Amino acid sequence: MPTRSPSVYYEYIGHTGMLVHGQVTGRRYRFKENGAVAAVDSRDAPSFETIPQLRSIV
Repeated sequence: MPTRSPSVYYEYIGHTGMLVHGQVTGRRYRFKENGAVAAVDSRDAPSFETIPQLRSIV
């Protein structure tokens, strides 16, 4: 049985909604509004770091 990768959480700080496709997993992550938080597969996280409207939550 495959193991799951840990999640990294990102908060959307933009003005409208946004849909992001994970570059490794191909998963779609939807941020509906400012302040929305999504659990992102850690394999997709490096590409999320390049999006100015997203910030990682520690």
